[in-house]
Amino acid sequence: MSKDVLIAKEMTKSYHSNLMVVKEVSFSIRKGECLGLVGESGSGKSTLARCLLGLEGLDNGEVQFLESPLQQLKGNPLRKARRKMQAVFQQPGGSLNPKLKIMESLMEPCDMERALGKQKRRNTAKDLLEMVSLPLWTLDAYPHELSGGMTQRVNIARAISTNPALIILDEPTASLDVSVQASILNLFKDLQDELGIAYLFISHDLAATTYMSDRIMVMKEGRILDSFQKEEILLPERDLYTQELIGMFL
Repeated sequence: MSKDVLIAKEMTKSYHSNLMVVKEVSFSIRKGECLGLVGESGSGKSTLARCLLGLEGLDNGEVQFLESPLQQLKGNPLRKARRKMQAVFQQPGGSLNPKLKIMESLMEPCDMERALGKQKRRNTAKDLLEMVSLPLWTLDAYPHELSGGMTQRVNIARAISTNPALIILDEPTASLDVSVQASILNLFKDLQDELGIAYLFISHDLAATTYMSDRIMVMKEGRILDSFQKEEILLPERDLYTQELIGMFL
């Protein structure tokens, strides 16, 4: 089996205004690797993420995930593939139903995959909470009763509940207090070490991206301008735009 969990080839996406947002983007993500994608707001990062997740259709290009072409999958094979690719987004509360207790929101991906008995279901939820360092009472709380950091930990627990091969992290700490951001980034690293998950870490913050990632891609106006190992970030051959970002954040 290939060591690449995802291979994207010539991804292109435009909208009805003929505005091309993602322009012939190609990359791969290896098993257990964190690939960083950094760029300013409006560079096309989130559109690329939505295309990978199937929330937007591609105009051209191909995405292979776990050696299967996503665009060609339908029905149960597509649902199985989607369970292995999860996401954590910028607004923690946006992914949770405000009318449901955390227990129900947390277990929703597992419930879609298989039916569990009442006690097994609650024990699974407890294990997930423990993995993201949340207290047991969280299960019986509603989203509005949790802080932003706690809510994001619930989203992370949901994402890992299906044992994914890849999690797309789209600005996962951008809306959190600075004091909370570091703890969430450290949690991602701990889970990666423990579970062997691959990440696509999307951010406008080059410092956070450098901390998280093994390799980094720099995106501007829909194109990948630069791609390098983290250790190569300060080499003189970096693209001029990359050097501008370095000056802003590092």
